[in-house]
Amino acid sequence: MDHILINELEEFKKINPTSENIARWFYHYLKESVHSAGGRVDKIVIHEGPENLAFFEPTSLP
Repeated sequence: MDHILINELEEFKKINPTSENIARWFYHYLKESVHSAGGRVDKIVIHEGPENLAFFEPTSLP
């Protein structure tokens, strides 16, 4: 996923690439590979600047 424009990803052709949507996408993108390695993704945090952030946290964790 290196050196690509986020708007060119199929997922973001249908939704606006806001920080919240990017965090949600990263959660779903990482969840299975992290789980298969014995880990768990609890939250994804996107920092927009020194004082602003957005995050995605699933409502129920396995």
